Amino acid sequence: MTTDPFAAAQVAGTAQASTATADPFTATGDMDDPFATSSDYRGGDFTPSVPLENLQGRLVVMIPRKLDPNAADPNNPGKTREQYTVDLTVLTGGRLAYWYKQKADAERGTPEEMKEYVVDDVSAATPFSITGYWVPQGAIIGKLKQAHANGRPYLGVPAMIPVKADRDKGKTAAQVRAEVAAWIERGRQGARPRYTWVLDDPTPEQRAVAVQWWKTNRDQIPAITPA
Repeated sequence: MTTDPFAAAQVAGTAQASTATADPFTATGDMDDPFATSSDYRGGDFTPSVPLENLQGRLVVMIPRKLDPNAADPNNPGKTREQYTVDLTVLTGGRLAYWYKQKADAERGTPEEMKEYVVDDVSAATPFSITGYWVPQGAIIGKLKQAHANGRPYLGVPAMIPVKADRDKGKTAAQVRAEVAAWIERGRQGARPRYTWVLDDPTPEQRAVAVQWWKTNRDQIPAITPA
């Protein structure tokens, strides 16, 4: 059994045979206390989706769960997009804060408004996780498909790159990142620079952090069902 299960951005395209997983069901009839409680399982609390813009430079793990080639596009009503659903875990970066739109709820008396979501400290010891995280970026989807076929979690650092049309014209990642930084400095005035996202390869030190996290938590992470 490997101690480093991660597929980084250079994942190969050749699928490997997956390792059979143990039967996940528990024979409750043999247990004196068969009951599960909320604290036994992840989920149940609302965690708004975090934009990749807020994860730049942080070490993230994407565990591929499902590819939907015709998912509804929330930004273009009536249209579809290719989209991966993953379990996202952020392992580095310290304090994380981002804004999201709270939906109106008449029963609870909550209005539609922008709210800030804050996590005081994100580290391998106190990771930030979201199950059911949507990934529509084509460059990342291509690597997720390969990682999923091999039954491996995908490890990397979110980074901006030019869209393909601009890359074909010679624009570099450094140039588009400078353009975005200048646009933000102007208070996001004017046209938003065109860019997409990739996961850069982790450094050896970052990979060691992820491997240690995996060793500590692997028993609590649901197995990857091969695509």
